[in-house]
Amino acid sequence: MKKILLLSTLISVFYYTTSNGQNVQSEEIKIKVENPENTCISITNTSDTVVAFTFSLNGMFFQATAEVADEVRRMAGKSTDSLFFYAWKFIFEHTSGNYSLMNDNSATSLLLHLNSIGMGYCGKQALSLAQLWEELGYETRIWDLNGHIVPEVQKDGKWMMLDPTYRVYYFSEQGEIASVEELAADPTPIVQPKKLITSDVRYFLRYTKAVAKFYITTEDNTLLYTNGYPEGIDTLFVELPPHSSFTFPGIFSNLSSRKEKDQEHFAQCKLRIPAPWQGVVTHSLFLAQVKGSGTMQYNNKIYEVNDTYLVEHLLLRKNFFAESNVSVESDTMDLIFFMNPYFSRILPENTLVISGENIEALKVSTTSISNAESTPKHLRELYFSYSNRRAGLIGEEFAGKNCIPITSFNTIEEFILFVQSYFNCVYKGTEKDKAIRQIAKVKGALTQLPEAFPVDRLLYFLKNIPAYLILYDLDHASVEEIQDALQAMAAKK
Repeated sequence: MKKILLLSTLISVFYYTTSNGQNVQSEEIKIKVENPENTCISITNTSDTVVAFTFSLNGMFFQATAEVADEVRRMAGKSTDSLFFYAWKFIFEHTSGNYSLMNDNSATSLLLHLNSIGMGYCGKQALSLAQLWEELGYETRIWDLNGHIVPEVQKDGKWMMLDPTYRVYYFSEQGEIASVEELAADPTPIVQPKKLITSDVRYFLRYTKAVAKFYITTEDNTLLYTNGYPEGIDTLFVELPPHSSFTFPGIFSNLSSRKEKDQEHFAQCKLRIPAPWQGVVTHSLFLAQVKGSGTMQYNNKIYEVNDTYLVEHLLLRKNFFAESNVSVESDTMDLIFFMNPYFSRILPENTLVISGENIEALKVSTTSISNAESTPKHLRELYFSYSNRRAGLIGEEFAGKNCIPITSFNTIEEFILFVQSYFNCVYKGTEKDKAIRQIAKVKGALTQLPEAFPVDRLLYFLKNIPAYLILYDLDHASVEEIQDALQAMAAKK
């Protein structure tokens, strides 16, 4: 049984405006919590009628693309000449370039991507950034490099490429941000950069020949879009049936049946509808799953909530739909939606703003949730995606089960032992030969370093990168790419 916690601080401010002839009420609530990682916010409709509302939490969640642009302007402050840069920064700081949660192109809508999904391959991030640039008044376009997708923005007549997935841009010989066509003609700024944009080494592969290949193979570089991007969800709202509740954030459903490499970088919200109720729930978030009891209309047919067809098709996440026609005759039904984990993070001190008509019927409380339901903090901060098997190994490492017994190193030899213990743990049994090959690959890259190579500087950066990021990249890179990355790290100031 979940325990309802009292709000330690509650300050409400009411004011009224007019929108399309309707009275709109807003309430600002200050919420303090002692255990943010295990706390959810619950909004309950105490009335006998449907209540629709919008909300924001700590300044995040947006009702219009213009609001996102305003947030970028706030970030930029007086640096109005660099709005394009702050838009790029906003996208990569608030979304993740990991495995896409859905196969629906409607999720390329800026608001749906920001408010609900929060993650996706390079194409999703590129399109979101281009849409935001367009909202800020820039000319934009998107390139498909056959293996990677990047956006460009035009300023003062010059095209510039800022990659939100690799979190990088490159400087030309003239000291300007290079375009895709400039990098295709001369990849030197990628493989031999004179100026690095950040001391963050967790993305060291961005300065390698593997990335340069995306650009220099010009025969398959194509323009996907030049402004005029696909339209999708352009608002945010929640519709609560009578005596229903809206709870967030948490992990309320299992996604592991979709595919082996299903990414865990997500948060969810739960709309619980008690019986008896029948009707259409309109929503602007991406539906992940339905649980409990009752029926739901899907593809023009009525299914029981636990029907195998309905469960499997929702897990495929091929379609976004803005309405759910449901019937709850007994017990409760849970509609579970995706929610951006960057936006929904609970802090020790929070500001929740609710706006809409009749919101005096809404009661706000905090709810304690288990560790299993909590959105893990480290998943909100990941840079690279990884398979479920590696995620399990990482969990064992942090749990002290010594899957990776060596956790620190001061010499290249100790670093090799660190890598060796990892691959021996990952690849066992019939895959033992792969462990041997991977270890030999890393040893080969390290032993071929120049005699004057600054080993101390390299070790300093290696020790300051989270272990799972090092190991993931070493597993997937070639000897040449590893050497490129080591050289780039050792060259950092």
